[in-house]
Amino acid sequence: MMEIEKIAKAIEVDAGESLPDIRESLQEMIEGKSACLHTPEQLMVRSARKKLGLSQSHFAQLIRTPIGTLCNWEQGHHNPPASVMCLIEIADKRLFKVYCVIRKLIAGILFLSAIILLAGRTFMQKG
Repeated sequence: MMEIEKIAKAIEVDAGESLPDIRESLQEMIEGKSACLHTPEQLMVRSARKKLGLSQSHFAQLIRTPIGTLCNWEQGHHNPPASVMCLIEIADKRLFKVYCVIRKLIAGILFLSAIILLAGRTFMQKG
């Protein structure tokens, strides 16, 4: 406790004012308690990206946003504009389902293409 008091006093001297919650904050830090707060916007952006199975880079390209901005949104440094949140909410409920179906269709087409290619090779070898 003595060490916390020394640190708290040094911080208050540096700040030039009394900081009533500094001792409690320092104690929580020592105990390893997280002081991280998660905003609903932060959680929604991250959730939408993860539902798609996209990296931050690919998701940023998809929503035409710089990756640094997306990272700031996901880390809670800044909240996305209301217009972006509205689009992400709509997309989360509707468009991402369509996107997932399209991904499955593409995977199916690639699988069928591979089968056709292999069948063609087998046919050419017999002929």
